[in-house]
Amino acid sequence: MTNNRIVLIISSLILFTGIFFASDSPTSAHTPKSSLFIESESIDYSQINWTELARLIYGKCGEYHDLAIKAGWPKSQWPTLSKIMYRESRCNNFAINKSDPNGGSRGLLQINGYWCRKNKYNPNGWLQQKSILKNCEDLFDSYTNLRAGWEMWQYSQHRNRCGWKPWATPCK
Repeated sequence: MTNNRIVLIISSLILFTGIFFASDSPTSAHTPKSSLFIESESIDYSQINWTELARLIYGKCGEYHDLAIKAGWPKSQWPTLSKIMYRESRCNNFAINKSDPNGGSRGLLQINGYWCRKNKYNPNGWLQQKSILKNCEDLFDSYTNLRAGWEMWQYSQHRNRCGWKPWATPCK
């Protein structure tokens, strides 16, 4: 972790906790200065760029880190997952590639229509069979896209011993 990230994290923690140095009464010759205490003033968080903060902490597409973990992705896969999201959609959950020959690719991980369209192997669609979505348009929801990607990763890991194969990414 770089020094800039460490300073940013420490500064953010101080800002978030609302710790201030202050005295509990005006100082005078007869009153000693008080020590540190926590003051419960409201803090204006509107000036914080949360996306940039998440990207500084977690890297590319860092704003989706916690959501990816919630969707099932292990933290150990985050470095590769974030690179793939950036490469595929530039972190845009509404990204679409209509020229994909498999019915278009959608969302953060650019999941193509093969996984969500009806076919002879999956009459309702593979992701529908897994109860992850109802139709391909649901892939524009970030959480659904990340859950779908995790299911695809696990399937590919089991079948090909490389979870990243659907994204043409080599496994280590």
